[in-house]
This record gives sequence, structure tokens and C-alpha cells, in this order.
Amino acid sequence: MLGIAAIAAFWAASFNAYTYLAPLLASAGLTGGAVTLVLFATGLAAVTGNLLGGRAADRALAPTLLATPPPGARDGHDTARPLPRRGLPARRPRRPSARLGYGAMRLTGQPGNFGSYADPAVGIALLRRAYDPGVRFVDTARAYGPGHDEELPARAFDPWPDDLLVATKVGIDKDAPTSIVSDGRPEALAAHVRESLERLRRDSLDLVYLHRPDPSVPLEESVGALHAMREQGLVPHVGLSNVNAAHVTALLPLGPVAAVQNRYSVVDRDDDALVDALAAAGVAYVPYGPLGANPLVQGAPLAADRTLRRAAARLDATASQVAIAWLLRSAPNVMPVPGTTSAAHLEENVAAAALAADPTAAAGLDALR
Repeated sequence: MLGIAAIAAFWAASFNAYTYLAPLLASAGLTGGAVTLVLFATGLAAVTGNLLGGRAADRALAPTLLATPPPGARDGHDTARPLPRRGLPARRPRRPSARLGYGAMRLTGQPGNFGSYADPAVGIALLRRAYDPGVRFVDTARAYGPGHDEELPARAFDPWPDDLLVATKVGIDKDAPTSIVSDGRPEALAAHVRESLERLRRDSLDLVYLHRPDPSVPLEESVGALHAMREQGLVPHVGLSNVNAAHVTALLPLGPVAAVQNRYSVVDRDDDALVDALAAAGVAYVPYGPLGANPLVQGAPLAADRTLRRAAARLDATASQVAIAWLLRSAPNVMPVPGTTSAAHLEENVAAAALAADPTAAAGLDALR
């Protein structure tokens, strides 16, 4: 399971970053006491440094999930940190694909991400193919399938490689393709985590998000339940999904937040201020819908976006690669998890990491902001 950095850095990080964070969260609509609570968030840089794998405040270099060097390390900037895991073998010496993960949601029955994947053997091969070039972060959820999407990565990787992080989400019941019901009751979340542990064949889950707030349950109760499981060692890192800046700030006193997962892309920018605030606090931001897809409908609308295609033509890339590379350059804590069921598209997505790291492409990507 992933190690957590010393809490001793909490207060120092809080003091140093407060001045930067306060105006950002104020621009996101938070003022007064709500902004003051960000003092807690800034201390999370020490707690989540191992998850991000690098200096969270270094906006010029891409943090990595692994202890292998990020692209900048070749220039003498060693920002990588090891992720200690008890009793597991040494990591493979492959370079990770920056902060790029793999979103496994589509490896389920379609439409609606409901039921098992039509060809599990192909799905297993695709997951392993993602790992081979350096993807070390798999994103799944209890609601995908439901359950089937957690079983497939376990079949692909059990026993899990030392350097592969898996994130899942709990708090949703789904009994039909379009029937999505939140259940944030603490007892339900505890049951969901137990089920995920069994399906993923793990004794702990690297990162668990509350999939979305349940309007019938106080958010503090739901997230508090996840922190209780964190203290038990079942959920080393707690994340939040489908939340806003006010939610994040209100929940920080309950315990460290390792990651936030919201919808975000080059054309969907509502979270700009939140992304920057979390970057300063050392909290990972995992955007879903990086290619503009409807969660319940297959397809990647941004692959056909005219503006992105024009930019791609200038950069000798594809529109999808431009969209992913833009995310990787947008902030050092952003970790896109594009999903696909195509091996060709998978390799295309992975290649976007090189585009993001290419100095000659920087101006073209930044011009899209």
C-alpha cells in the first residue's frame, strides 16, 4: 500500500501557501472563514507528495506517480520520490507516461457502462498493453458494470505490480444503464469498500473517491466514513469526485484529501481556479471527460473539434493528443485518465505525454488556454 509523508510538514506548508491560495479560492466564490480553512489544505502537500511523486509546487515539471525519473529529470531536475510498499518486489525500470492514467470505464457492457465487457480477454490484454509503455494509474469505480469494471483489472494484474496504483469510487448504486442512485450512508460506503477489496483482490485500496455527494446524507458523514476506513488501513488515500471548491474546503478538517476528480477539459473549464488551488496544496486533480465524452455514450467529441484539429495539424499530432497534452501542461497536479477500448487509440493517448513534454509544442498548447 502507498506510504504517506510525514505530517510534520503540515504547518510549514500551510503558512507558506496561504497567501497564494486565498485569492484563488476567493475567485471561486469562497470568502471569509471558508478561505481560512484552506490552511488545512496546504498541509496536504506533505501528505500527498508520495501520491503525486514530486514537488507539488514545481509547476514547470510534471510530477509522476512513480520513483522513475520524469522527463525533466534528464535535465538534472530530480523531482521523483519513491512510493514505499511493504513486502513487494522492486519496481520495473520503465519510465512512466508522465501523469497519464487509464480510465477503465468503457471496459463494461455498452451502452451505459452496464454489465460485463463483451470480450474480457481483449479488455485484459488492453489493460496490460497500457501498463507496458509506462501507464501506472488505473481508474475504475464500483458503479461501472456495476462491479465488472473492478474485476477486469484484477484479472489483468493480480498479483498487482508494485508500481501500479488503482483508484476506485464508491457511493453509487446502479441497477440499470441509466439508473444511477447515490448512497452516501456510512454503512453503505463500508460495504462498498469491502466489495471493492474483494473484486480488486486487494487488502487495501490505493485511492478511494466518494463518487458524488448524496443529497440525503450530510457530506461530512460520507467522507468521515472514508476517513475512518483510512485510519483502519483499508483506504490509504481518500478522494472526492463531482465536488466544488466549497465542498473541498468544508471537508478538509475531516482529514487529508489526496485527489479530486471532476469533469474538466480544454473546452470545459469551470474548475480552472480549483485546479490551481489544489496544485498549490499538493492535491491531485484527475479530470474525467478529457476528450469531452458523455459518460453514458461512447465516443470522443474533442477528436473532431475544429480548433483542436487545426492545432494538431501544426503540431503533427491528433486532436485527441492535443486535448490530453493540454491537460498535462495545465497544472503539475493534473492526472488525465482517458479511456478507450482500442489499442490504436490507447497508443495515441500515451503518445500525448511526449507531446506535452516537447518544448517546441509548448506555445501551441498554451495558446489554447
